Amino acid sequence: MSESKTKAMTLLFAVLLAGGVTGWVAHQLIGPPPRPPSQGVDALVARYAKDLDLDPTQQDSVRSILVRRQRETRTIWQEVHPRFEVVRGRARTDIEAQLRPDQKSRFEQMIAEEDRERIERQRDRGLTDTTQGQRQ
Repeated sequence: MSESKTKAMTLLFAVLLAGGVTGWVAHQLIGPPPRPPSQGVDALVARYAKDLDLDPTQQDSVRSILVRRQRETRTIWQEVHPRFEVVRGRARTDIEAQLRPDQKSRFEQMIAEEDRERIERQRDRGLTDTTQGQRQ
């Protein structure tokens, strides 16, 4: 392979890699698109009851399973969340270091809105977050 083809292939790979990394970082900071609130276990049981034609006994069993899952998920989240927030805080700090003062103020507004939306999603899922508003 000629030197120019090797350089072209290397450049193409570098551009693809940079695009992938940039997309991943943006997704981590912004998060997935907002979903409508679930309204908790009762809403999910009602949906399952309707879509699956569950009888009352099945509904009670499914409700118990979902409550247990919610408790387990909350426990896992409480263990993992502090480490997650450290990583998020570092990424925000690193991004802020790249911004001009006017960009920093807009970035802070964006982050504040994202934090509010995340709190709402966590509340909808029954997860509590006692570290909201704290920057790592």
